[in-house]
Amino acid sequence: MRDLARQFRPAGLVLDSFSHLDAVHREHHELMFVSPGAAGRHLLSLCFCPSCREDLAREGIDPDGFRGEVRAFLQASLARPALPRAAEWERDELAALLLEWPDLLAATRARAAGVERLLAVVAAAARAERVPLHLHSGLLARPSAREWTEGLGLRARARFADQLFIQAHFGSAREVLQDLGWAATLVPAGRLMVATMAGEDHAPNEADLRQRAEAARELGAAGICYYNYGLLSPARLDWIRRANAAVT
Repeated sequence: MRDLARQFRPAGLVLDSFSHLDAVHREHHELMFVSPGAAGRHLLSLCFCPSCREDLAREGIDPDGFRGEVRAFLQASLARPALPRAAEWERDELAALLLEWPDLLAATRARAAGVERLLAVVAAAARAERVPLHLHSGLLARPSAREWTEGLGLRARARFADQLFIQAHFGSAREVLQDLGWAATLVPAGRLMVATMAGEDHAPNEADLRQRAEAARELGAAGICYYNYGLLSPARLDWIRRANAAVT
């Protein structure tokens, strides 16, 4: 960060994927032929490297004992027959584990502390060079209300960043609006950038894409950005041009 700031004097630096990731990254390298559910994926994402073991110990957790409990939970979960699951119920089950399993709540605090310490170092380097620092919300933790699963919540991230890029990569404007509204209850809207995709899997039509841009303006967000911009067809690039023109 310091080297980039000194050599190029950029208008700002954006940190991407600055968090613990879900066990399933949804890319070509995944080789997971089981369906562990939301709770199982979260437990599989827990880290027990020497540094994370120290963080657990600081929270009063025996790392070896906790690791054994996590393994036992996963083994029991995966031994059950695979059945269709409701995504909403899965999220509720994961949240319930924080109350049912005190060590998991403490481990969640430990993960957050590790991310926060490293982020503080990076932010200090950016400030020393007078370069604005921007930060993504969780890479896979969508909607942003699930931010805690990757180690640090929106408010904590906002303490170190000039702007937060809310990864609102959903298949409808309605979902984008709901996620953006939630983020704005925790962080002033003027510090939020709406990040969305405009490919066939995310924006069904031009009106839907324009609605996202209009929502960002009406909320008072700092702006809107479009991911994987270089992979879009000329027609969809025109959608973006017209959506931006309509809100500027």
